[in-house]
Amino acid sequence: MAKCGAVSKRKAAEMFGIPKSTPMDKLAGQTPEHRARPGPSNVLTAAEENALVEYCTGMASISYPVTLNELCIEVKTILDCDGRTNPFPNKTPYRHWFNAFKSQHTELSLDINESLLTWT
Repeated sequence: MAKCGAVSKRKAAEMFGIPKSTPMDKLAGQTPEHRARPGPSNVLTAAEENALVEYCTGMASISYPVTLNELCIEVKTILDCDGRTNPFPNKTPYRHWFNAFKSQHTELSLDINESLLTWT
């Protein structure tokens, strides 16, 4: 609204209940318009993550679900083959990375003993 001049910056701040400096800083370019998500950046690209999801679902469809260990080794292999720096301890991702991966890809699930990755 303030960007197109329909409302003053001060009035826009009052309307949205934010500090007056926020719209002024945004319009002056002092703060980014869209923030990146908090935390470390993704290790794999979106295409690589999608390929891993397809791999897991494909293996599960032929009744050979991927174990957590197998998935982590696949990620390590991708990083090693590409020559990227590997941020994981012992150069292999594990539980923390997997939990983040699983939360981003809700089509994946763990079976009862949480060692096999399947699709739902």
